[in-house]
Amino acid sequence: MFYVYEHIRLDSNAVFYVGKGCGDRVRSKDKRNKHWHSVVEKAGYVGQILVQDEDEELIFLAEQERIDQLKRLGFNLTNKTDGGGGGTKGYKHTPESCKKISEKLKGKLAGSKHPRFGLYGSDNPMFGMKQSASARHGMSVNCCMKRPEVVAKISGKNSLLAKSVEYQGKVYETMNNLATHLGISGQTLRSRIFRGQSEKYGYKVLGHTKMLAKDFWTNEDLAPLQAASA
Repeated sequence: MFYVYEHIRLDSNAVFYVGKGCGDRVRSKDKRNKHWHSVVEKAGYVGQILVQDEDEELIFLAEQERIDQLKRLGFNLTNKTDGGGGGTKGYKHTPESCKKISEKLKGKLAGSKHPRFGLYGSDNPMFGMKQSASARHGMSVNCCMKRPEVVAKISGKNSLLAKSVEYQGKVYETMNNLATHLGISGQTLRSRIFRGQSEKYGYKVLGHTKMLAKDFWTNEDLAPLQAASA
């Protein structure tokens, strides 16, 4: 069984090395570089296994992915290569490889399994860390809210907060749709409704659009809608 492991400094809880191994490799101090030994002598360390699999190729790919992720986050690693058994800088995974890595790592670093779980303020190794200008630009460019397909999933009638309104015998899936029909702003329409003036203007709020689109709703279905409306 092969695995990807990390070594974490005891003084800051920051990851400083990522490796691939099997057996007792995660605890071994043999065949480590000078930089690794320097960190260990100064700060001490603890090792943790992130993911295991019988497929060695998959583990090599997962190692590369983790090293790349930590480097982009600004971690100062003692690794002399980019993983995968040697220098692979600039290597691009195939879509199939990316899917395998994603499926294998899914949930492995979630919640209490994450090495920084429960660490807040100065106890968190990311505390006070400032992203470089290039990193900030990358995050801005790749922001999911700039992708039309993502925005479409949470906008209009797809929004958890969208409410259907009946006006003059016709049902409008969202308040904005009715506002457009009336030639007024969505803010004006919402203001009239939320100030209790629906009857005055002839509006009838039917409920959340997503709820009305289903014939049967379970408590699990209702939970996100109730939370969004709270």
